[in-house]
Amino acid sequence: MESDVHSGDRVNIVTYADGFYIQHACLMLMSLKDVISRDREYDVFVYYSNCDEKLLSKFKNSLGNYLPQNVSYQLIECDFGISDKLKAKSAHLSASIYDKVLIYDRIPSHINKVVFFDADIILEKDPAIIFDIDLGDDYVGAVKDQVFENFTKEAKLTLEISANQYFNTGVMLVNLIKWRHDKISKRSLEFALEKWDLTPYHDQDAFNYVIKGNWKEISPLWNPRILNKIIIKGEEKIYNKMQVYRMNLSYLVHYSGPEKPWLYMSFHPKKNVYLNYLKISEFKDYKFPDYNFKNLIKKQIIGLRRRFYFFRKRLRLT
Repeated sequence: MESDVHSGDRVNIVTYADGFYIQHACLMLMSLKDVISRDREYDVFVYYSNCDEKLLSKFKNSLGNYLPQNVSYQLIECDFGISDKLKAKSAHLSASIYDKVLIYDRIPSHINKVVFFDADIILEKDPAIIFDIDLGDDYVGAVKDQVFENFTKEAKLTLEISANQYFNTGVMLVNLIKWRHDKISKRSLEFALEKWDLTPYHDQDAFNYVIKGNWKEISPLWNPRILNKIIIKGEEKIYNKMQVYRMNLSYLVHYSGPEKPWLYMSFHPKKNVYLNYLKISEFKDYKFPDYNFKNLIKKQIIGLRRRFYFFRKRLRLT
């Protein structure tokens, strides 16, 4: 599918993955093929750590001849030696996630702007659209994240910002000129080392602390959050994240939160979008880690309840 973007500079994309997420990063790159413009050039920088040769081979073989000629990528290993000084805050993540704080200092110096996408994303719109946004004097373009409102009082005081100033780092347009000049990566790492145990998130809290609200808000359709204000036919509507996905409104699918498409028990409305790319990749032999007889029965029961719930909901609307 060709996008509405027809001209402009080379589109620079950055992502990061460890051994747990390199499969997801591969599928994200594969999704580029279906959304990019044919008259733009796309350079993707894939920073990785803790990936063995078997995983990297699957990554390369999956992309092989799959990507169009106007998309190139580089696999760049990064080990900043900071993971042994910090701890992950989630069971499904490793401390190497803090490498994301420093990758921006490894981007070639001639590049002044990049779009960062978390690895667990499938693109449904041309990333050139977000890349072409004018940031002015802001450090990043991002989507506001209401999760801040659920933080403890200690975490809020530590970050020294208000709820309206907190953004999600899963999708960011980054102004590298200002980023480098004001040493955002270095200062964010200092925050992480000093206060990593006082706030719930990793690079996200560090960047928010340092940037202090100096960012530009972009459409939530680029990264649906808890609640999303969307203009439809001139009228403002508010939908939660899963409603946005069910209604096919989003510009991408960010598999954040507990509903992971690589888990058997997931009921994510866009699960098949992920699985369709998985089937044509070299990771197609992937097995759901939570697949067992107990969950097989449990999922059937939950599925019946969900279908009944949505059936009753449709009846009430008619």
